[in-house]
Amino acid sequence: MKKTKQYPFIRPTLGLMVTLYLIGIYSMIRGDSDFWSNLATTIFIIFLFIFPALMAFFGHLLIKDATPENIPRCLYPILFLYTFLSTSYAIIPTLFNGFDIQSATEVVFLIFEAVIFIAGIVFCIYFARKRVKKLLTERDIILFLHYLIGGLLYFYFIRLTLLSSILLQSAYEAI
Repeated sequence: MKKTKQYPFIRPTLGLMVTLYLIGIYSMIRGDSDFWSNLATTIFIIFLFIFPALMAFFGHLLIKDATPENIPRCLYPILFLYTFLSTSYAIIPTLFNGFDIQSATEVVFLIFEAVIFIAGIVFCIYFARKRVKKLLTERDIILFLHYLIGGLLYFYFIRLTLLSSILLQSAYEAI
């Protein structure tokens, strides 16, 4: 059995990100003053740009030495949090605002976010069950890497295209 390399900075970073996520959700819901709105926007930018790349990097570090027999403990939380935190950060405030949607582009954005959210949960449950039943193969480990890369494609290309469309549409309507 091959021993995997240890990365002591991953667990504290995951804890920090979950804490930051909870503070961001609270500040979005609270959002009455400028302080809470600015804090929520700052944390949203972190989860929009930095978080997906950070989780993909951590996942890659853990996957490169992993085998089906010795998957690092942090890999499944990373795979789960990768889509859960970043998509729910866009979905939860919409729920608390009573689906206050201004345009059809926002509906498309929420549909994409909901699909990625559900797909991430299904992916993690499916492979967690395979791990518990000891049915993981080398191919599954490669699929984890594809999952991370596919997530980056979504988070940085499709999501940003939709968000820029929403911003342009809002700016056009404001003029």
